[in-house]
Amino acid sequence: MLAASFNTMPLTRKLRDKANFTQIEAEETAIAESVAEWQSTMPFATHEDAQTIRAEVQSVRDEVKTLDTKISETKVEIMRWMFAQTVVIVGMVVEILRFSGH
Repeated sequence: MLAASFNTMPLTRKLRDKANFTQIEAEETAIAESVAEWQSTMPFATHEDAQTIRAEVQSVRDEVKTLDTKISETKVEIMRWMFAQTVVIVGMVVEILRFSGH
């Protein structure tokens, strides 16, 4: 929720004193002018902004899925290499034991 404070007294006085507005008319007009000015300076998001953000979020999700797939593939590859390394080490231990006579 946005909050704003407006100093409407200078405009209220001008309208009342120079334009012959009643006090209530001057206050209401000053408030309306202040709100209109505030709204014109606020960076409200448009429908296009929301669509752009949705597209960017989807793009990030797609990248995360791609990275997740690559990580899974890398894990599998590491496990293969570890298995191959274990086979080689066991083979070397067997050969060492065989040559040492045990």
